[in-house]
Amino acid sequence: ADVLFSSENIILSNYRTDITRQFFYWRDFGFSQLAQGTIPLWNPHIFSGAPFFGGFQSAILYPPNILFMILPVAKAINFSIALHVLLIGFFMYLWTSYRNLHPLACLSSSIILMFSGSYFLHIYAGHLSNLCTLAWIPLVFLCVDRLFDERSLKWCLIGIFSFTMFILAGHPQYVYYTALVIMIYSALRLKKAEQRFGIIVSLAAVCSGSLLLSAVQVLSGLDAAAESVRSAASYLYTARFSLPPENIITLLVPDFFGDVVNMSYWGRFFLWEMSLFIGVIGISMAIYGALYGERQKRHFSLTMVIILLVLALGAHTPLARILYHWLPGFDSFRGASKFIPLLAVFLVMLAGIGLDDLLRNKYRSLTMPITLLMAGLTLLGAALWISVSMSSANIPNLVQQMINYIVSTKESYLATNLYSNPDFIKAAGYFTMKTLLRSALVLLLLSFLFFAVKYHRMFIYFIAVWGVVEIFVFAHASKQVFNASILKPSGMEAFLKEHPGDYRILNLVNPNIAMSIGASDIWGYDSLVLLRYDRFLRFTQGMDPNSSTQYLVLEKAHRLLNMLRCRYFFIPQKNGFSIIEGKDVMNRIHLIPRWQVISKPDDIFKEMDKPTFDPRQTVILETSPNIKPVQNAGLGECAIEDSSANDLTIKATLTQPTILLVTDNFSKGWKAVALPARAQKNYTVMPANYTLMAIPLSAGEHHLRLEYKPKAFVAGAWISLSTLIMYLILVIIEVRKSRLL
Repeated sequence: ADVLFSSENIILSNYRTDITRQFFYWRDFGFSQLAQGTIPLWNPHIFSGAPFFGGFQSAILYPPNILFMILPVAKAINFSIALHVLLIGFFMYLWTSYRNLHPLACLSSSIILMFSGSYFLHIYAGHLSNLCTLAWIPLVFLCVDRLFDERSLKWCLIGIFSFTMFILAGHPQYVYYTALVIMIYSALRLKKAEQRFGIIVSLAAVCSGSLLLSAVQVLSGLDAAAESVRSAASYLYTARFSLPPENIITLLVPDFFGDVVNMSYWGRFFLWEMSLFIGVIGISMAIYGALYGERQKRHFSLTMVIILLVLALGAHTPLARILYHWLPGFDSFRGASKFIPLLAVFLVMLAGIGLDDLLRNKYRSLTMPITLLMAGLTLLGAALWISVSMSSANIPNLVQQMINYIVSTKESYLATNLYSNPDFIKAAGYFTMKTLLRSALVLLLLSFLFFAVKYHRMFIYFIAVWGVVEIFVFAHASKQVFNASILKPSGMEAFLKEHPGDYRILNLVNPNIAMSIGASDIWGYDSLVLLRYDRFLRFTQGMDPNSSTQYLVLEKAHRLLNMLRCRYFFIPQKNGFSIIEGKDVMNRIHLIPRWQVISKPDDIFKEMDKPTFDPRQTVILETSPNIKPVQNAGLGECAIEDSSANDLTIKATLTQPTILLVTDNFSKGWKAVALPARAQKNYTVMPANYTLMAIPLSAGEHHLRLEYKPKAFVAGAWISLSTLIMYLILVIIEVRKSRLL
């Protein structure tokens, strides 16, 4: 509330994470275009042009994002986050209620999931697409459960709606992983189900219906991904961000490796991707639910927890390599740790089942309080060991040994010099010791409460309330805000206004700023980098073009960056940035008199690497154009008549056949359309100089529109529209049927 209703221009999340690096600018550009009546299919502002609508994280069609059409971007971000934190709790309440859990158990489960490490920490990280997508998981599983128990049009329609929203929310990896988990969960339930054929048909109807309803996004996304660096991901790349085995300790000690706010996280990767925490009380209740909860309410929840833990461990098990090679689509995603939120959902369900059993049944055994007591004493002993080892030269320092191990894995993003800093090691040790003591204290007190439950049921309510308070305090400690004014550096925007022109920049401070200040950058921050473009830039940096990933640091001002129209380089400094101006920058369109045909990428790079190669005089094509070269003097002239995010209108008058070079990125989605009464009826868009666009032109007058409209988008739009009409008809039929009943 202090953020939502603040008069200050502040945004929820840490200022160094993905709101400031990506999502603010994506939402600003995408929905400002939509407000003008344009569906932004292409993003001209980063990566010298790249698909935008095809990037799932643009989430242009996700209905709750109407907030970005109504409110300023900063306010819309805050309300979107709050809305989805509320939604995941509400949907978890519905799912647990359907399992017939006690209302208090339902409420406790909902709040625990809302503020769990696997969900709430994504606010700190600024992961809007994660927060929006994950919110729908409990509702999706509720629909699966309902379809197992009743095959009805109503729940098929609700299932289609929930999974469509899940897809449109903007995170395809969670969609893929959840679909895989639903298949596993359904296979387990089918073993004991009756009327299996009907269940399978119902689930297939939900799956196909949601895919057809969201076809415009799905087909566009698959089409864009096929041209991106994702299509060339190696196993080593996809294996990164697997759950480190040592992070299982975060089930009980969430801040063992730091909490990102008071102590830098020194574990592997990022805490918000690797936290399993649902509360010490939450995990204790989950264990109780797994041991004593009613079998009919569990529905293989413990089995799913075990399976999901194995999947989340990723490269640390042989299963990851098998799935990479044999499961279609699995090799397109990086980060098996993204199974953790699904794992958390089933853990929280078990926690609710455990509390439900305590509330409804007589307390069963002394095993649980004794187990909690032993676990608390173990953590207490570990804290004392760390304390003694830090002050004794004769006892190995546990924290130092773990830090050395983390360093050896080369999977930490903390500055390397900190790991050898004695002050940092000492601070990390004391912080870890305190977190162990805190969790030990919770376990010991919880053990006492479990003993006390045997004598009075009132203590069950103490456990429930304490579990909610514990997870709330954990979440609140990670809540941060920053001032939105830092997102648009006034100095950079003012400089670009003082130097107008159709050129690009390289902003090494934050390239995605270009989307909000109307600039165009040759680089950006997103996973949807065109593969051709990434390979070209790697070539300019003296790197292997075939080693593409989404991560690239541009350090060399190669002469061919002029071909990308890169005029200014913004170099970060302590008190701002310095500016270097490039010379002899090319225009957006050029008439090129000569061309070479070279089909192999390596040979193209070799030719462009020659000092004699001049992109103003010669263009390299990969196939022969449908024109013949003429060496007469004078080519003619060309000019841009109009341009927008998705298209470019060009006029040209030529005295001889020539190549029109467009210094924007090539994609198969670009088409050239002839406008009336000109010399040529059909135009072909070809890759030029490996990454740019070329259009062969005959002699005469030309008037054409170059537009980005992939076939996948057009086909998907028709499929989605026709499916939406059918879906609404079925909804009306079901509503009328319900009223009659």
